[in-house]
Amino acid sequence: NMLKTKFLLAVTLLLSSFSFVACDDPDGKWDPIQITVNGSKCKSSTYKVPANGGEFKISSKNYGSLWINSVKENGKTVWPEEGGDWTEYKNLHITKDWCEIKYETDLIVNIHPKNDNSPSRSLSFDVECGDSFGSITLLQE
Repeated sequence: NMLKTKFLLAVTLLLSSFSFVACDDPDGKWDPIQITVNGSKCKSSTYKVPANGGEFKISSKNYGSLWINSVKENGKTVWPEEGGDWTEYKNLHITKDWCEIKYETDLIVNIHPKNDNSPSRSLSFDVECGDSFGSITLLQE
């Protein structure tokens, strides 16, 4: 009888531990961010910018405002600076010789025209909306 009791206790503990393992994240599963550029959903994480440049509004189609975690120019982090606070993205304003990046209610990027013989250049943004993460690269070839 004692052996039967220990066996049932062991089975009960084992089954209850499976129920904890099977628990979902309390926030639930978040769909991937659907990033848009000028209102059009991006089919890949790279958006090709024409040689004549332009203004590009980056936002989320399926969530509210994007939180910006980092900005990279040609693969090198330009924001936040080393030890900087990424939560200050609402004050984001970066000016480079070939572009200007601002955060208003959305991320607004102005890219200047490029000469045909100058090298490709890119801006990459790591973003999040709650527990959903994404990235987008503006590539001007």
